[in-house]
Amino acid sequence: MTDPVLQEVALATDTVFPDTKEFEKELNDAWRHYQYYYPEASVPMVFSYISGLDFEYPIQLHEGILLIALDMYLGKDYTTYGEARIPQYRIRRATHEHLIRDVMMETGNMIPSKYKEENILLDQIIEKGKLLYFLDATLPDIHDTIKIGYSEAQLKWCKENEPNLWAFIIENELLFSSDYEKTQKLIIDAPFTSYFPDGSPGRTGWWVGWQIVRNFMDKNADVTIPKLMEELTARQILDNSSYNP
Repeated sequence: MTDPVLQEVALATDTVFPDTKEFEKELNDAWRHYQYYYPEASVPMVFSYISGLDFEYPIQLHEGILLIALDMYLGKDYTTYGEARIPQYRIRRATHEHLIRDVMMETGNMIPSKYKEENILLDQIIEKGKLLYFLDATLPDIHDTIKIGYSEAQLKWCKENEPNLWAFIIENELLFSSDYEKTQKLIIDAPFTSYFPDGSPGRTGWWVGWQIVRNFMDKNADVTIPKLMEELTARQILDNSSYNP
């Protein structure tokens, strides 16, 4: 309560969010889509708070309670983020547009899966691809840049290099690898993917997994969102996706 930095953050939060009406409407729309697929799901109690710039966990969902750290959505030009040494690639996503995206990403993350992952790269990229497809379903009106947290240039790079990304994974025998040091370079949040040239975004494995899941769902219209999220294995999705960029 007496920390001058937190007082400044609280004041900035009150300025950007004088009330919560706008994002309440967006959240209600997203939950309406969610309950279309999960009609038995209950809407959590929602609390907003000042987290002290907790950029690692701005959204938390626990046992029917949703916590939203509003101080992590003050805009990419909010100078205190840089002063707090939050990574620039993370600051880019500290916007109002990403708030509902992050809520629904955490909601999808809490959906239990009935199969056991082997922790190979394929499992990891399909897991992320499922989450991004869950955003396709529950946030149909937001742009892909918001869903995956890329700039327009980064999204364009992935689209133009999709065949090269897939070829790299296959040629280097990474798809069924559980070598953490090698596979995490394609998964972790970072300013770029170290395997690839400047201009590549981080988390390129997420992008590839997303495209595989999209291909699968396009070719298997009878598969529901719950079945996709809970029952199908990564190998089943890949084998029935006809993915070949």
